[in-house]
Amino acid sequence: MDHQHPHQHPHEHTDDESGDGGGPEDNGQREHDQVAHRENSSTPLDASDAVPAQTLLPVVRQPDGYPTGLLLLDDADQLIDHGGKAVPPVTDAGMPYRYKVRLAGRSAYATTADEMLALFVPDYPLPTPDDTRTKQEVALDLVRSRGQHCLGVMVNHVALAILSGGLTSEEEQLLQRSAELDETGPITTKHCERWTHPDVAMALMGDLYAAQYGRYEPPTGNVVFLFPGGAERYLTDLAALGLLALSQNPAWTSAPLVEVAGR
Repeated sequence: MDHQHPHQHPHEHTDDESGDGGGPEDNGQREHDQVAHRENSSTPLDASDAVPAQTLLPVVRQPDGYPTGLLLLDDADQLIDHGGKAVPPVTDAGMPYRYKVRLAGRSAYATTADEMLALFVPDYPLPTPDDTRTKQEVALDLVRSRGQHCLGVMVNHVALAILSGGLTSEEEQLLQRSAELDETGPITTKHCERWTHPDVAMALMGDLYAAQYGRYEPPTGNVVFLFPGGAERYLTDLAALGLLALSQNPAWTSAPLVEVAGR
């Protein structure tokens, strides 16, 4: 049974594909995969928390296909050893993958965060062999793309919170303001000094409140931050928000190892 790279064996994806947390590899793979601790995370991480069972972000198609370093492995193609445990796949160079995300009936593996994000960020402008952009232009394009995706995540988060009920009219207005980004800037303590709803967090784009800018002071309280400025940080932030069933091979990091868990 061959490992299937998407550029070698195209597979049709639906735009609403999500993980089910099942599959024969979960028990063995979870012993192999853990997620590294993120410094300065706004969401506390506990080693006793389980990896989220579902990936809630929709999988998207890329106009030029997925990056060659991304592996999509169907559960039916997962190799199992004599002990009944999943055999972690490796790259063509024989190296372990860094990231794993559980999808419906399959798992996605990637060495870089950008490769994994290509599954979820529409029109993600990764460099190509014939790319004429400079490295700086590529980096800027990727940041812009992640920023747009982050704003969409925030808007969707607000919409789901409002649809679920349990918010007052004032809370709905504040949460809607938190997902607005225009010439007036992001939401600040002038709009909401402290967000205190116990069940619905306020999701903010953390890069806009960076200390070096010194322009905006974010609300305190039940607030989570997403940082699309960096691919690795953004990927783990999405997992901390409960949108990705993400795990990371501990061989890739020397930081304290804990699992990213959703809220």
